[in-house]
Amino acid sequence: MDPRTKRHLWKIISEEVKGKCAVVLTSHSMEECEALCSRLAIMVKGQFRCLGSLQHIKNRFGSGFTVKMYLAEASCDTEAITGFMQRRFPSTYLKVSYVSYPK
Repeated sequence: MDPRTKRHLWKIISEEVKGKCAVVLTSHSMEECEALCSRLAIMVKGQFRCLGSLQHIKNRFGSGFTVKMYLAEASCDTEAITGFMQRRFPSTYLKVSYVSYPK
């Protein structure tokens, strides 16, 4: 769904919720859930595993963040960037690094 249509749909859903309607939404997008939901449920293989507020779900299942960086040039100093991130966020580690050449 394109971003404009997505925001329009989110607006419609939000208005219905404000009007005291219940909405059941299935999504793989945490961004979408944060924008629209007051309570979340996690399902695994068709079974509910957890039900609660957004903060409850994050506290229980959140395991940090993934940061993806796309550098303008292959010659950028990835070691300096990794060092900077590790100084600011001590548990940071580099998961993967690769160079993509233009076609």
